[in-house]
Amino acid sequence: MFSDEYTRWRAYYNMRPFGEKALDLRLGYLIANVASMVDGKTHKAADFDPFPDPTEDEPMDGYRIKEIFKAITRRMGGEVKPWPQEQ
Repeated sequence: MFSDEYTRWRAYYNMRPFGEKALDLRLGYLIANVASMVDGKTHKAADFDPFPDPTEDEPMDGYRIKEIFKAITRRMGGEVKPWPQEQ
């Protein structure tokens, strides 16, 4: 696939998403509408996205990644020991 064809497909996908991500988005719209009817609050489809894309507002720096792995370790019953430079 040449670059110009890829660029056209990318533009088409941005206008009309397809594949699993599109299905997640459609289901998110449905769930958001049902949740809004049930509790009277306004919900967005992104609130129910099972795999949200990281945004530029939330960069994944090394510290955040390390904290995520610490939380996973604790949830699985593991012990998080500090590195010597963290003491």
